[in-house]
Amino acid sequence: MADQLRIDTGVLLDAGRALRVVAEEFAAANDRSDEVAAAVGHHALAGAVRAFAHDWDHRRGKMLEEIAELAEATRGVGQGFEDLDRQLGAAVRGERPQPHIRPAP
Repeated sequence: MADQLRIDTGVLLDAGRALRVVAEEFAAANDRSDEVAAAVGHHALAGAVRAFAHDWDHRRGKMLEEIAELAEATRGVGQGFEDLDRQLGAAVRGERPQPHIRPAP
């Protein structure tokens, strides 16, 4: 129906958590590239792997910031709709809405 808004907040909260994992993987990329470089067994190839990964530092840092912001925004939207739903439900029942204490992300 056009007069209803349905939001799967679980999907939003899961997406926020998944984006946080992506951000953590981006943050660890140089460490992993150094491990790969050490394992290739050829000095020139190892240098190329390190150079490629470390040349991306600035770009990766910018992407990391953007992914982290998107993760927080997605989580915030999901949590905001859950809070709103809780408050509206309490209002419909004539109850005073209880503040919701959010767990740490």
